[in-house]
Amino acid sequence: MKMYIIYKETKFMSMIKRIEYLEELKKWKDKDLIKVVTGIRRCDKSTLLELFIEYLKEEKIDEEHIVSINLESLEYNFSNYKDLYFYVVSKIKDDKKYHVFLDEIQNIEGFQKAVDIYITGSNAFLLFGELATLLTGRYVEIKMLPLSFKEYVSAFSGNNNYQSLFLEYMKNGGMPGTISVLDLGINDINKYLDSIFSTVVFKDIMARNKITDKTILENIIKFILENIVYLELLRRGYRVYVGKVDDLKIDFVAENQGGLKYFQVSLTVRDAKVLERELRSLQRIGDHYPKYLITMDMDLSSDYDVITKINVIDWLLEK
Repeated sequence: MKMYIIYKETKFMSMIKRIEYLEELKKWKDKDLIKVVTGIRRCDKSTLLELFIEYLKEEKIDEEHIVSINLESLEYNFSNYKDLYFYVVSKIKDDKKYHVFLDEIQNIEGFQKAVDIYITGSNAFLLFGELATLLTGRYVEIKMLPLSFKEYVSAFSGNNNYQSLFLEYMKNGGMPGTISVLDLGINDINKYLDSIFSTVVFKDIMARNKITDKTILENIIKFILENIVYLELLRRGYRVYVGKVDDLKIDFVAENQGGLKYFQVSLTVRDAKVLERELRSLQRIGDHYPKYLITMDMDLSSDYDVITKINVIDWLLEK
């Protein structure tokens, strides 16, 4: 008797079949290794596992040999891996192979000792080296990415306007969840993407690196963001300087034959005080050249008198 556990981290299901990754899982099926599917939050790991369940059913594995357990549910109260193990064993009624699916497996300390497993993960515990240490060479990792453009297009059967789809893909990214909210409009798409960004940056990364001061991480991201803007301005043919008005810094003054453009760069200006601070230096400039506040806020572009606030992705995609 051999048992396989598949852990899935989310409940979100899309209609896009992740064929490349499904074939990878099939390839390693029945091999005496733990299969670890890793990837960023919401990249469709759960869908992959649902597809794998369907594959098992197509292979004539009946539902009685597929056990699903949500470890966050109040229905289950396992204090350790032994409780989990004996619970799973209690579900086994014959000597055929069983496939056990576990939600939130990291909630069970020592889970790796229970059975041979398929697992996925996207939180600070499962994405990094601790898991490799726990599994001690007994695993193969399948690294899952968000949707490729080919996979993205497959969700829009009958739409052959690939240029329009590509621009949409570049703007919204390949997170499968964006497709399910396309009908709600750009604001709701941006809210969804914002929530993923905030969770990954200010939860996973901070937890993994034991960062207690959020400001430190924000400053690092802002530094990276400023470099992206600076390099893009150079690519567009501008001469770029750091500016100053009174005692206030202007992140970039870009100059070409058409004149000047001024840029402030900020990770977010959702906080009213931060918005006021970032606008202040641009508002003190006395000329009428264009002024921009570039952020990672997934909002629609907006104007503050003569200053245009724009998302960095929108700005990068400008013609």
